[in-house]
Amino acid sequence: EMMLDTGASRTLITGEMAQTLNVVPDTSEQFDIADGSKVSFPIGKVKSISLGSFKVQMMPVPIATKASMG
Repeated sequence: EMMLDTGASRTLITGEMAQTLNVVPDTSEQFDIADGSKVSFPIGKVKSISLGSFKVQMMPVPIATKASMG
């Protein structure tokens, strides 16, 4: 299950989703969030994400930990 935010600039997955999908972080990136603070997330690649006929392969995604989700 996944929520689609059409206004978001990135697709973020939870740590649980990363484990289920066998997504292994290979780098990290810092992001500015809504309250103006900066948060660092590990980045891994999802094999594919599709919505209807639209499909993206090997998409880099930030992986949120429970601590980073607040």
